[in-house]
Amino acid sequence: MIRDGYFRRGIPVCPDRKTGYNDMTGYAFSCRAACGCAVLSVAGADAFKVYVNGAFVCSGPERAPSGVFRVTEREISSHLCRKENNVFVLVAGYGVNTYEYARNDSFLCL
Repeated sequence: MIRDGYFRRGIPVCPDRKTGYNDMTGYAFSCRAACGCAVLSVAGADAFKVYVNGAFVCSGPERAPSGVFRVTEREISSHLCRKENNVFVLVAGYGVNTYEYARNDSFLCL
């Protein structure tokens, strides 16, 4: 299931390194599975990859106009187990204009 979503409120979690080039930061956290559908919402710049319990779930972001950032939503219930689940998000911030990425400050919102 893929939907276009919006954050009601998002908190950037990347370190405050707005002048850096080629920054790469990893975030790991644990969660317990809830019954029913589990949807992960993530937005970031310049690039991110998401893994749940060691399995690749998604990468992004999907392309958008300069200054606009899409929220990627993925249904992750099939990747969860009933006990503790490990989620790892890897964010790369390149800090330069390219044909693939616009120059933005790196961030990640979950």
